Amino acid sequence: MKIKCPKCGCENYFTGLEEGSKFCSNCNEPLFNEKIPLLNSFEEISSAALSAIAKDKSNKDIIAILKQGVNLIDKSTSENIKNMNFIASLLARPRFKEVETAVKFWERIIELDPLNFGALRFLVSFYIMQGRDKDVYQKGILILDSDYRNCIVEDKKIARLMGSSAKEFDVQNPEKSTSTLYGFLGNFYSEHNDYALAINTYNIALDINPNNIDALNNIAVIYFRKKEYSEALKYYKKCLEVTPVELQKEYRETVEKYALDPIKSERLPSEAKASQMIKKAESEILFNIGECLFMLNEIDDARDAFRWSIEKSEEYPHRELSEVVEEILAEIRKKYGVSTEIKTNNRKKMNLLGALKKELYINKLTATYRMVYNCDDWTAFKNLRNNYTEQELKQILDDLLKWEKEGQLETLLLLVPPFKEKT
Repeated sequence: MKIKCPKCGCENYFTGLEEGSKFCSNCNEPLFNEKIPLLNSFEEISSAALSAIAKDKSNKDIIAILKQGVNLIDKSTSENIKNMNFIASLLARPRFKEVETAVKFWERIIELDPLNFGALRFLVSFYIMQGRDKDVYQKGILILDSDYRNCIVEDKKIARLMGSSAKEFDVQNPEKSTSTLYGFLGNFYSEHNDYALAINTYNIALDINPNNIDALNNIAVIYFRKKEYSEALKYYKKCLEVTPVELQKEYRETVEKYALDPIKSERLPSEAKASQMIKKAESEILFNIGECLFMLNEIDDARDAFRWSIEKSEEYPHRELSEVVEEILAEIRKKYGVSTEIKTNNRKKMNLLGALKKELYINKLTATYRMVYNCDDWTAFKNLRNNYTEQELKQILDDLLKWEKEGQLETLLLLVPPFKEKT
């Protein structure tokens, strides 16, 4: 008799005398399908699911346990909310991919308790991904009025109950995940130009986790757009302070998380690549600091920030400043560095910054252009400067970064080069 192990795939052979103990000879997993008991309450389902996870049962068995709760939703009361939230949060995890089923639980919870943060946080994320803007605004206002603190306490209890499985299910750091959620919602408001709500939401994210680098950067972007340059500068400086530490910490945690998964571990960037990515992030923040200082007439400090930005980045084919960038910086010093009493023209300033950005983008793209069209540096530099606007160059850089993250950079550069002309 031959039985294939559902866990490791090993084929096990048995004779009639051995059929009393069917366990995999490779991993000792039971080779028979254990009947899932019928459960009559949300509490029983939660306990059974925790037990199944602790025993490393198959996804199919755990989902079968969790889905029994669907039949109980219509008769649920406010007393069931805690267990319903737990069941739904498990169903929505990447391991099980049962988000649509989880939504049924959360929507029922909101009917019972409109300010329940545990359900609102998942529904808001779900609605944003679905592009349901009206629902995001409706539930987003509720989430700003709800109390996230009790939910963090409950999440910590669940993490303790799950033990080592908490890391796999990403529930071991509820403060970080909650801060990330508010940052995610803040991004939605910012993209819809609702800056007041965005700032309010980002501030909540920073109250929970003061080192949330995305929230720090994005709130600074909003203040810069609002021409409140001193506020923008404050947040950019804080972002620059915490970014290296947070990104390094995030990299170490990711390496540790996937240490026993050879496939995912192999896809992670090397330590040298991670260090380069951190320097790139610092370079971009320094440039933003330079912009703020420039608009505040602190010209010498702005020039230093621009220089540090370029020196930090290892992407440039030539680490030193190009002659054009030097000329622009010299013009900035000449026109606006004589006296802080001079009334400056903000439009002129923004034009100079645009010219500076364009030259920096060209520096970044020269090597790629040269590789795609097999030309020399000067030809690449000349064509990029003459044929592209600042926004077009930025879009090309964004596309290249996206392709690199997806592991398709070299393939797509050959198939669909992002440049619009050949040399």
